[in-house]
Amino acid sequence: MEDPDLAQLHRSLAMADAQPRDEIGESLSPEQVIQDSVRIRDLIAHGQLREAWDRRLQLGYGVSREGVPQSDWFWLNADPAIAALKLGFKDHPAVAMCCGVAEEARDRSDPEQVAAVAEFNRLFFG
Repeated sequence: MEDPDLAQLHRSLAMADAQPRDEIGESLSPEQVIQDSVRIRDLIAHGQLREAWDRRLQLGYGVSREGVPQSDWFWLNADPAIAALKLGFKDHPAVAMCCGVAEEARDRSDPEQVAAVAEFNRLFFG
């Protein structure tokens, strides 16, 4: 019988190794960030969860919000977070980052954004 704490440790170590190595997002213009947001939404819409998550990871932690419309900024983070949680990557540190950024950026008057935050909270916290 496997020790659940040891299994959790191994998952956490594996996820830490999977953290973004590049910060290509730091060099993107607002237009490029918007394009990536749209691209990720399209991947999600077509059921390509892993591809959407991988693209967000490629962007790294340094994506600038400056000049990016609220909606694009929100979905750049919310959609990949939901995808990662559905893929079972809850332990990946970037998931919590994306959830936190999206939650902070959400427009509380937008029912779709409110529903997305509720979804990633349900998937993350149970």
